[in-house]
Amino acid sequence: MNFASVWVAPRRDFAILVCVNQSGDAGFKATDEAVGEFITLRASSASAP
Repeated sequence: MNFASVWVAPRRDFAILVCVNQSGDAGFKATDEAVGEFITLRASSASAP
């Protein structure tokens, strides 16, 4: 089974799709952590001079 998470922020011109080859709680946790890291990375690069 596969699991995917999608986050879309049109006003920020930003979207994330993360997909893993694992379902259930482990799949959710993996995609949630990845999305969190991508959001952090995007926020830090957006605030860089």
